[in-house]
Amino acid sequence: SKRLDKMRPRMVEIAHKIRLAVLDGQAVMIRHHYDTDGISAALALDHSIKILMEKAGINPQYYLYRSPSKAPFYEITDMLRDITLAKRIVDDFGQKKPIMIVVDNGSTPEDIFSHKTLHNLGYEVIVIDHHNPTKFVGEQNGELKTSVCEFLSLHLNPYMFGLDSQTCAGMLCYEIARLIDKDYEEAPLPAVSGISD
Repeated sequence: SKRLDKMRPRMVEIAHKIRLAVLDGQAVMIRHHYDTDGISAALALDHSIKILMEKAGINPQYYLYRSPSKAPFYEITDMLRDITLAKRIVDDFGQKKPIMIVVDNGSTPEDIFSHKTLHNLGYEVIVIDHHNPTKFVGEQNGELKTSVCEFLSLHLNPYMFGLDSQTCAGMLCYEIARLIDKDYEEAPLPAVSGISD
């Protein structure tokens, strides 16, 4: 797919960042939109990260967390819940700060407060989304920058590459999941995402 090829370097970056976090003993927290696309996208990441963790002798029960979000943006209450859980992971279990992955939302100006708060607290946040960011603040190396980019570790959205929302989050996350672990394969997930979204 020419569309996926255009975004592939960013997908590789995200997969690499997640693999490094896992192998470095960092917990992974996935916050996703509570619809079919968001759930399919999060499951793809969740399953591939579990495979990687188990291969590395890491118990996913203590290092992998997934939570749905009813709002179509990264709501402040969800962000506060994530900070509370992250604080427990650090304080109670003595782990490093978890890496946060926001899926199927997180690209619009409504998300700025949550991303900025996490950024200021020293958390790394990755956003994988396909909704129109509505506001662009510039361009760098042929890639559009959104209003949330400055607060994120990595951001993948088709609109940043001159594309549209036809490549949904489930498709994007499935391709990233296959890069996270080569043994991951669950072809129905991106199909379900594409049909339902």
